[in-house]
Amino acid sequence: MIKNKKAWIRIFEAFLAIIIVMGVLLLFYSQTRETVDVSDYVYSIQMKILNDISMSGDLRGYVVNFDPASSQIKLDKYAKDNLPVDYEFELKVCGINDVCKMSNDNIKKTLEKEVFVEEVIISSTLKDYNPKKVRLFVWGK
Repeated sequence: MIKNKKAWIRIFEAFLAIIIVMGVLLLFYSQTRETVDVSDYVYSIQMKILNDISMSGDLRGYVVNFDPASSQIKLDKYAKDNLPVDYEFELKVCGINDVCKMSNDNIKKTLEKEVFVEEVIISSTLKDYNPKKVRLFVWGK
């Protein structure tokens, strides 16, 4: 009977040792795990939106033959559909040599926030050569 108790104590000691080792490994792993940088995440979304605009024939046509009334609405809708709901944006289409800046209302909204900006140049369609710059401003709500 005494030998049985010693065996159970040994089993319990081994089990306890395994739990301690796993706990230390888990603690070490959780401290070294990499976190996703917000700027990398937003950059990837911005580049996807801008690349899609530059590759799509329809969206590219809206940029080259830019009409502030209709084209801006369609480009904004596309950007809004592809941006997470946690973020706000402003999409500007400007001439190559023009300064593309945010509207004053959005500048006031973003005074205390981090703003991410990316741009792409769209030079032409098959019919028209009218280069434009598309700039996408993104910030958190």
